[in-house]
Amino acid sequence: MKDFIEGIVAPIDRDNIDTDQIIPTEYLKSIKKFGYEDYLFDGWRYKDQGRLGMKKAERKINHEFILNNSPYDKSKVLLTRDNFGCGSSREHAVWALRDFGIEVVIASSFGDIFYNNCFKNGVLPLKLKKTEIEELFSVSTDNPATISVNIKDISFENKIKTLFKKRGVKFHEIKSPMFLTTRDEFKKYLSGTKKPFIANFYKINRSKFNILMNKDGTPKGGKWSFDEDNRKKLPDKIDLPKQLKFQNTSHTEILKKFIELNFKNHPGTTNNFWFPTTREQTQKLFDQFIKSKIDLFGDYEDAVSKKSNILFHSALS
Repeated sequence: MKDFIEGIVAPIDRDNIDTDQIIPTEYLKSIKKFGYEDYLFDGWRYKDQGRLGMKKAERKINHEFILNNSPYDKSKVLLTRDNFGCGSSREHAVWALRDFGIEVVIASSFGDIFYNNCFKNGVLPLKLKKTEIEELFSVSTDNPATISVNIKDISFENKIKTLFKKRGVKFHEIKSPMFLTTRDEFKKYLSGTKKPFIANFYKINRSKFNILMNKDGTPKGGKWSFDEDNRKKLPDKIDLPKQLKFQNTSHTEILKKFIELNFKNHPGTTNNFWFPTTREQTQKLFDQFIKSKIDLFGDYEDAVSKKSNILFHSALS
């Protein structure tokens, strides 16, 4: 299993790079999930008009664009700035990055749907503070730089174990029951595939634990995934359920003050915090989800609307 990804970082010093710039609409006609590497940043990498099926060798290359020059043409890490992947929800944008060889995208913020699509397709979207982004640009803009990104964040765990060993403390490690697979099982899965996608891992565990499976080993419903059914456009006149909001408990108020005092540069604000923090509040929100939201949750799971940022989601964590 990879503990980290190491590779040349390609800096693209722009804000608001949208999915149409990552891969233009022309190339969305393909129904394939692979083979988009030659279309990545098409409008910037080439001087001519491309079309679906044209390869890089047939195009007029723009040698001023960073990814067309060595060693950046082998980059595994893309460094950019604010709001990367904004715009439409096309999954092709992530596919193009992945197929080119980009394994990590570092930015100060991402488009929400793009951010989630990254995790589904084996690309790590890494959010850093703007000051940290600036530091990375300063060391990677003029000369090629290599960056290592930790994937398996176990540094705190290792510090505890090291302390125990130094002090001669005997301890027994209890594996978390919250995960169906162990680290060793996941390591075995990664060692047997060059393309470790969540969808494949999902299929393996569905079969292993007999979750929504038929006796003949096929998935119930005839398909492994019904993601395409979750992408309906929200109708203009649809009635949205009123979102339950909860009064902060005394413990929450203490935590809010602690955060504002010790983490002054945190994103967002604690002023509008309304989420449930007690069992009773959580139960009420769950009941509302079952009664008023679950029927349409699947249809509009990926929908985006200015009317609400919750829509039919439960807002439970």
